Amino acid sequence: MVNGSPKSKGNTAAALAEVGAALEGHGIEWEVFQLGAAPVRDCIGCGKCAELDCACVFDDDMVNGLIKAAQ
Repeated sequence: MVNGSPKSKGNTAAALAEVGAALEGHGIEWEVFQLGAAPVRDCIGCGKCAELDCACVFDDDMVNGLIKAAQ
């Protein structure tokens, strides 16, 4: 799950924890990524991800970490 709130322990974090508890009840592992106010690049449609094992050519934000965790 991605927490886009700049407050890492705010209401969004509490809501994500509730969802996480429900997921755990069904045997599903979960993780929270604190995005906060960190910028994330838009996809520019260059297609390099197809050559880079699904990794974005831009490696200055947390997108590649999110992709890796989702695989």
